Amino acid sequence: MFELLRHPDQAERVVVGDEDLAVTAADEVLRMVTAVHHFRRTATEDVEMRGEVIRAGDKVAMWYTSANRDEDVFEEPNRFDVGRKPNRHLTFGIGPHFCLGPYLARLEIKIALEELRPHLGRLELVSGPERLRSKTWTASSSWAARTSTRRFMARSRTRRTTRTTRRGTGSSWRSAAPRSNAGCRSWGSAGASSS
Repeated sequence: MFELLRHPDQAERVVVGDEDLAVTAADEVLRMVTAVHHFRRTATEDVEMRGEVIRAGDKVAMWYTSANRDEDVFEEPNRFDVGRKPNRHLTFGIGPHFCLGPYLARLEIKIALEELRPHLGRLELVSGPERLRSKTWTASSSWAARTSTRRFMARSRTRRTTRTTRRGTGSSWRSAAPRSNAGCRSWGSAGASSS
């Protein structure tokens, strides 16, 4: 979410573009905000890579953040592009240490983007994240967004929503479609994620 608010041009693409853009946007969010920075492994055999020799038994750090911005793999690697194809990021690792939950993570981000789509055009970033210090994980303790009279709105084919305000918790949205209040989300500075 934070990356979309930092890049309003990309948020606009998600809002007014094809609904399938949520799938590629989910992968781009994962690429840009890599949850795990690095892992250390032990080489099991001698290997030469780009002119450097790694001997069996050497400790090697794999920097996922760097791999996800590799100029040899990604065109304009430091640009956030919700339509990036192909997007062969290494956020979930590789080989026998591949993450068990990539499909769930992608699905959660895709659903969040689809649900926020009608409202994304009215959100704007108020403050950047307060990063938690970690050598391994990407995390923030808080960041803030507010509603505004923003310049782009979702297409009419998205479902109708109503805006409600709760005292002390900021703005929240609830779908007008019949379902439980479980879909009601509140935006404020407490507990928000950087993704």
